[in-house]
Amino acid sequence: MKEKKDTVYKNVATLVNKFVNQYMKSGKKEKAQYIFRQSLLKIKMKEKQNGFLIFLKALKNVRPLLHTKNSRRGGASYHIPVPLSVNRSFFLAINILIDNARKKNGCFIDNLIFTLVEAANNKGECVKKREDLHNKVLKNKNLTNFKTEI
Repeated sequence: MKEKKDTVYKNVATLVNKFVNQYMKSGKKEKAQYIFRQSLLKIKMKEKQNGFLIFLKALKNVRPLLHTKNSRRGGASYHIPVPLSVNRSFFLAINILIDNARKKNGCFIDNLIFTLVEAANNKGECVKKREDLHNKVLKNKNLTNFKTEI
């Protein structure tokens, strides 16, 4: 039987695999998995909490629920708010976390640890990016009557 798309991310191993695949460069998956495992171990030693739970909490805090879609009507371009699917919202959250960790200078493992802990505590640039996206949606909430035909 075929699995529904919305239930894909209920499997935690799939989330970890997606995160590792997003970070992976030049097909070096073992190195990416090593980096992910090391960051979770260091989080466990520094924070005295399960690193995996910190990772899941960070993903939950960074995950956007709404997004804007561009639509042209009568020569004008409008940003129409639309809800995100579960898959797309987790994909965006993973991208936000990885991009933020890559932006910083230094060791990627340390940057990833710092980013994940900040996001799990609902602080930092990742959470700010999600809030900016939600503010953009709130500014355009009066355009919901322009729903696009798909």
